[in-house]
Amino acid sequence: MQAGSPVAALDPMTIQIGASVAIVHVLEWIKKSDSIPWISAHTKTLNIWLAAAAAFCTTIGVTFVVNGSFWSGGAISFQMPPGQELITNAVRFVVQLGAQKAYYKIAVQPSGK
Repeated sequence: MQAGSPVAALDPMTIQIGASVAIVHVLEWIKKSDSIPWISAHTKTLNIWLAAAAAFCTTIGVTFVVNGSFWSGGAISFQMPPGQELITNAVRFVVQLGAQKAYYKIAVQPSGK
């Protein structure tokens, strides 16, 4: 994050909670959308895997950069964080997944289910 940006002023837990809320609502929108028919409220195992993948992608810290374009060619570079950061990010992944599940149960899931 760039120093002085509004996001840089937020603490990591606030970012985790915000990402959890956003991911839950995006996944709910996808489940209700007809544009991706193979994801719905009835595909529970797939939905769990999608939520886990979203939590993983928002926390693990692996980044990539595309240099060039589809038409002219180019390279995709992946950058891995140091081992200690990967361990820290693995803990954040668990927190993220738990926060998503908690928010879903509290705010989105119909009562009685």
